[in-house]
Amino acid sequence: MLQYTSGTTGRPKSVRRALPAMDPDTAIGLYAAHLRRFGIEPGGDGVHLCGSPMYHLAALAYAWFSLHFEHRIVLMDRWTPESALALIERERVTQTHMVPTQFHRLLQLPEEVRDRYDVSCLRNVVHAGAPCPTDVKRRMLDW
Repeated sequence: MLQYTSGTTGRPKSVRRALPAMDPDTAIGLYAAHLRRFGIEPGGDGVHLCGSPMYHLAALAYAWFSLHFEHRIVLMDRWTPESALALIERERVTQTHMVPTQFHRLLQLPEEVRDRYDVSCLRNVVHAGAPCPTDVKRRMLDW
């Protein structure tokens, strides 16, 4: 298995990993259970927004896990803060994975633009990538 990572924190690089020694369906089931750490459960009304390139390991993994949980996946061709908000509202997105740079760009939008979109359907935003500055995370949580 060849996966790509570090697209948000430096030069992208590939990581070669051995294939799991178990049946692929069993392996992804175990990995997908990671979503339960965040209160995300299989089935139901789950909708995952993937706003990062699918060659990035984290974006691919969270989309893959969500598919295994039978959630609908919304893929963005190009992430912009306002288009992400519009898709969250229109597609009733319940979860997404973002990196701190995306948080920062969302927070740069004028408050009246952010308030234009109903994002009350969003229950989970998992972040990874570069370390998230405390003030950025606090502002996202307050929002």
